[in-house]
Amino acid sequence: MSSWMPALPGRSLESPVRRGLGAPGLGSAGGYRRASILEDEFCWLRIFADRAAIVIANGDAFAEIERLRHPLEAENAYLREEVDTALAFGSMVGRSPALRKILPQIELVARTEATVLILGESGTGSERA
Repeated sequence: MSSWMPALPGRSLESPVRRGLGAPGLGSAGGYRRASILEDEFCWLRIFADRAAIVIANGDAFAEIERLRHPLEAENAYLREEVDTALAFGSMVGRSPALRKILPQIELVARTEATVLILGESGTGSERA
């Protein structure tokens, strides 16, 4: 008999997951009969209880992962949209009121075949547009 098995007669099968980690497990499993549990029966019951406790703990872990995954996916989508919006105008960078005013106009004209005259001081990037 292994050292991890308690004495046979009159003992319940307490789940090691519940005892050791505080996670929900089987707690105790047992039945009622007049004869004591035989060593082979106890060994099989103990193996079953250990495996069942692991399955329950894994189910709880996967449920927690699933619960945490949804907000992360939503945040990821939001951040990707923010990056796409920030890079929508290629190498044009800035947050000035004048630039914010002109960007919607650029979006409007960019979809057409219209010719546009861009004026700007030397070094402002107007020659790259």
